[in-house]
Amino acid sequence: MFSWKSPRARALGIQEGQVPDDELLRLMVGNPYLIRRPLILLDDELVIGFDQKRLTELLT
Repeated sequence: MFSWKSPRARALGIQEGQVPDDELLRLMVGNPYLIRRPLILLDDELVIGFDQKRLTELLT
């Protein structure tokens, strides 16, 4: 759920896979803009980020 493409994440200069999960959680707690949104739960499936195709599939 970490927003790797956000300007704030890029400013940190970290790369995916280089930072342990506990550190990513600490960063997201300190700066919620690093959390990829929206988080949508439909039929027990979590859709992370806006995925129009997946949301349409789940709603039809």
